[in-house]
Amino acid sequence: MCGPGTNFCSGNCVPNSIASCGPSCSICFPPTNGSSSCDAGACNYACNTGFHRCGTSCASNNSINSCGTSCSPCTPPFASTATCNGTSCDFVCMTGYHRCGSGGPGDTCALNTSLSSCGTSCTPCPVPTNGSATCNGVSCGILCNTGFHACGTTCASNTSPQSCGATSCTPCPQPMNATATCTAGACGFTCNLGYRLVSGQCLPIVPAWTLRTPLSSPQPRKEHGMAYSPGLRRIILFGGVNAFGTALNDTWMWTGTNWQLVSTTNAPTARSRHAMTTEGPFVYVSGGLLGTGFADNDVWRFSSTWTLSTGSSATPPSPRLDHGLAPQVGSGLLLHGGQTAAGLSGETFTGSSLQGSSTPVRGHTLVFDPTGNRVLRFGGETDAGVSSTLERWNGFSWSTLSNGVVPPRTQHTMVHDPTRGVCVVFGGQGATYFGDTWEVAGSTWTAPTLMAAPSPRAAHAMAFDPDAGYAVLFGGEAPDGGVLGDTWVYGG
Repeated sequence: MCGPGTNFCSGNCVPNSIASCGPSCSICFPPTNGSSSCDAGACNYACNTGFHRCGTSCASNNSINSCGTSCSPCTPPFASTATCNGTSCDFVCMTGYHRCGSGGPGDTCALNTSLSSCGTSCTPCPVPTNGSATCNGVSCGILCNTGFHACGTTCASNTSPQSCGATSCTPCPQPMNATATCTAGACGFTCNLGYRLVSGQCLPIVPAWTLRTPLSSPQPRKEHGMAYSPGLRRIILFGGVNAFGTALNDTWMWTGTNWQLVSTTNAPTARSRHAMTTEGPFVYVSGGLLGTGFADNDVWRFSSTWTLSTGSSATPPSPRLDHGLAPQVGSGLLLHGGQTAAGLSGETFTGSSLQGSSTPVRGHTLVFDPTGNRVLRFGGETDAGVSSTLERWNGFSWSTLSNGVVPPRTQHTMVHDPTRGVCVVFGGQGATYFGDTWEVAGSTWTAPTLMAAPSPRAAHAMAFDPDAGYAVLFGGEAPDGGVLGDTWVYGG
């Protein structure tokens, strides 16, 4: 029997040691990077400084396979190499990648050329409107769609006055009383309503009446019609009655300096007190009092020749005279009022469809006002007497804009002046024959101060020439009943 601290090994009592540890007399082999001991009859071992125990071996604290006190290998993210700082795992991103995260184990390696992590950024490249994002591996950029170009981090339109052309990021200059424009990549400007270009400046348009003395002219007449022809870019005059009361069916064209007789083989029947307007590429004539003494409800259109227009409704407007005709809100024609066999009419037709009714009237004016996308009706003779009411048709119904501002009148003229955004009224008959000029914008009336004006008259005709920028007035009936044949223009 061996004493304490000894073991019986190979027939001898030997001390407990790493060479004969415990009753089994085991040899305690030290692990690599560690030392062994025999404690209480059992082999044990300890790791050297910088190493830690993993099973029966000593693993390095600095190894990526056993980092810190771990016995598991470091698991780096995609596109990286694992590292160990002796305490915890880390990683280094491969060339072409960079680290994104909060500095912890959940970090990733992001591609330098990715739109989601361009350069050293960890946020996506912003995508501009009208373009796409790009990345050159260092920083984000943009690629603009066709018709746009880069201005900083945005894509600017090549046709915008704020960035005109293929490279500019500077707004086009905008002179006083003008609006900047961009046409074919070049800056320009247009004068605002009520202004016109004079020596490179936009100066106020000061309207005035001017008497013209053409070498050729229609015979004096009244109760005729005039309208602008977009196809010919000329004002067209048709019909009326002469000083002898004879109904006419001749067609004339204002050239800017003279009246020119238009030769046509197929003209509307001679008539007066008809309605006449422009819609689309055509001039239209509707109804009126024929030379036979009867009213008609036919519709003719003119571009370079006259063509009888066939209506689309089985119940077209009844024959009438002294009615109004204007372009409809949207498209088509609007016919309103007039004198019929049954009396004064308040009917409103769009195309050939009855759309409703308003105060029965004749001798009024209808004008399409594109500024407010509306048709304006002014004046005329009602069952209650001569009117001074200004009404608006919005495409569905009539409503009153003003009443009593301008002296009541009938057989006057009204045209829209697009250069100043106003409607111009001249003359007519009420308590007297008028020779005054009024302008209305919205529902506000003004009477411009004029140095000259046509003499008082009614039953004349007037139309606006947008190319020339003025209205043309011809003929009418004088207070003494005489028939006039003078030509006046009104504009700036």
